[in-house]
Amino acid sequence: MKKIAIILVLASMAFISNSCSKAIDSIVDCTGESVLVKLEHTPDAANSKKINFSLTYAGSGTVQAVTWNFGDGTAPVAGKDVSHTYSTAGSYVVKAEVSIKRGDNTCGMTPQRTITVQ
Repeated sequence: MKKIAIILVLASMAFISNSCSKAIDSIVDCTGESVLVKLEHTPDAANSKKINFSLTYAGSGTVQAVTWNFGDGTAPVAGKDVSHTYSTAGSYVVKAEVSIKRGDNTCGMTPQRTITVQ
């Protein structure tokens, strides 16, 4: 049984090293980059329905594009730092489509968070 496990591990390693390693590297890089992206929001001091959104990225790549979807049916807005005024109080799922360039790879991710508007 132990010999079969060793053979399977060696066969798997050989297969992985000889197949689409660039694609695997890209997937690993993008997964790692997604951990470095953080969405933040703060209500405006003068209007609690106006929320200021920002994207923080702590990686070594470059943020190429950010498009925000505010979860209330309005049109998406592009930009790393944006503001949005909600028409009614409630809970909303906010998503940011983020594109990050790192070396020859471009990673796309869509982090999200639920916010409560007063």
